[in-house]
Amino acid sequence: MPSDSPIRSVADLRGRTIATLRGQTGHFLVLAALEREGLPHDAVRFAFIAPDAAKAALARGAVDGWATWGPYISLAKVQDGAREIVNGRGLMSGQSYQMAADTAIAAKRAALADFLRRVRLAREWGLAHQEEQARVWAEGTNFPLPVGRDVVAVAQTHTIAIDDEVIAAQQRVSDFFAAVRVIPRPHQVAPAFGPSFNAAVFAA
Repeated sequence: MPSDSPIRSVADLRGRTIATLRGQTGHFLVLAALEREGLPHDAVRFAFIAPDAAKAALARGAVDGWATWGPYISLAKVQDGAREIVNGRGLMSGQSYQMAADTAIAAKRAALADFLRRVRLAREWGLAHQEEQARVWAEGTNFPLPVGRDVVAVAQTHTIAIDDEVIAAQQRVSDFFAAVRVIPRPHQVAPAFGPSFNAAVFAA
């Protein structure tokens, strides 16, 4: 929310307009937060617009709030003084995934396993060298360094094994989006996950 917004809680969102992307994490967060507060899912209006447009709309008062993901949250807080009223803690898993087509996996398992292991090691290095990670991230994204520092500090990104708990968390997202009619029906997500890489990813 803008720093001078009267909105201080999820309950204050009733009747307000929130910018986000349809089916994106911010959309899920708002709906899940409303449900946790006992509010109906139509208690807010959504403006489904891209992040750059959402940032501009928030700045000029065309929307009341903006629900988005990590880097843009940090940008709004650091650059514009925006205020966070709810985040994903207790509502979302915070997980993201590396995806590849079945044909790519079948043809290049060794290369993919090596890549994923390197990603895991890079994340571990970043956790131990957060200022350097923030600098590299900022240079690579053209975001200001203070934004990079906030992204790194908040995200604390690390690699976890694909297991039943991970799959169940993503299944809950699919089921929830189906229940609130963001998607027409729930999908079985398990076939999209490949735990067979776990041993290679966590090899020394």
